[in-house]
Amino acid sequence: MAKDNEKLKEPMELPDVEDEKEAIDKELKNSEENIKKQDKNQTKKSQKNHLKR
Repeated sequence: MAKDNEKLKEPMELPDVEDEKEAIDKELKNSEENIKKQDKNQTKKSQKNHLKR
């Protein structure tokens, strides 16, 4: 039991997730840009349709 307790006192090793974090950030940024483009296109279409009336 004493050996188990000693292991619990040691710092836990965490996997390196920096690459994953960068990939997620990149994907998020691309998604945001796509949404902005789609929103801009929808606005243009809406304005064109409004002017035709």
